[in-house]
Order: sequence, then C-alpha cells, then structure tokens
Amino acid sequence: SFEVTATGPGGVVVGPTPLQPDGSYVLTVDDQGTWSVDIGRIAGDDANFDGLPAVQTGIQTVPGGQTDVPTITATELASVVVPVSPATATDQLCDGIGENWGTGSPAGAGTASFSLLPAGQYTVTVSEDGFRPETSAPFELDPGEDETLGLLDLETLGTIEGRLLGRAGSVL
Repeated sequence: SFEVTATGPGGVVVGPTPLQPDGSYVLTVDDQGTWSVDIGRIAGDDANFDGLPAVQTGIQTVPGGQTDVPTITATELASVVVPVSPATATDQLCDGIGENWGTGSPAGAGTASFSLLPAGQYTVTVSEDGFRPETSAPFELDPGEDETLGLLDLETLGTIEGRLLGRAGSVL
C-alpha cells in the first residue's frame, strides 16, 4: 500500500493519504502557493522499489482549480534465493544477456540470496574448489517476485596427484 503527503506554504502538511487502488490521489489544500508531494509505502519500506520514495517539488496550486502533478513511475524489484551445497560454495548471478550482477550471500551461508533485482531473466552459478560448477536453469523474475529455486548441489570432482623428481630424488 502507498500513501501521499503534501507539504505547502509555511510547512503546512496535508496527509498522509492512502493512494487509490489505481494509484490516483486527491488532496484538498486550503493554502495556495508552492507545494511538494511525497509518495511512498505506507510502512515506509521503499527499499524494494526503484523510484520510491518520490518527491516532486515546486508544484504551484491554482486558486479554485485543480493542480495536476506529473505521473510518478516506480517499479517493484524482485529477489531470488537458492540453497547451495556445499555451504562454502561461492555464487554468481547473471542476467539473460550474460551481465554479471555479482555475488549474493557470503560463502558459508548455504544459500545464495540476491535482492533489489529488476524484472528479467537470470541464472545462478555456484562453484567451489574440488567441485564441478553448477548453473541453474534460466528463470524469469516478474516485478516484485520473490523466487526460491531448488538446491544447487555441487558434484565432487576426483583428483590425480603425483610428483616428478630427478635421479637423485631432487626436484627438477
């Protein structure tokens, strides 16, 4: 849920007023002059939105008339969580065009967690020394979607070890 608050001449505050389901609002103001309009989440948690909080300043009211404020556009951001094994594996998120969005949770967390992502297609790759890297199937995130993927379980790789020495047993 979202709300709008307006601040006008002399610090007069109108609101907060909840936005209508279609995102519209009407504020009745008694004082004419220059106003600023602030739109954000009712709970104040705007972190998951690109474009919020949105503040428009310099809005001049029209005495006896309606003052239209330009439309504000905000996009809800998405997140993804992926359990990984072994827990010490490192992770990397890439979008559909191969751009690296960085790593999520610190190694050892047992979960790759990425947040504040725009909608789009992504993959998650996890790796660890001694294990075969694993990449998730491509997945699509819609605006505001919180996705949890299945476990990315790395397969242990075998090793072959040896040593080369000279005739006298010295390192060559």
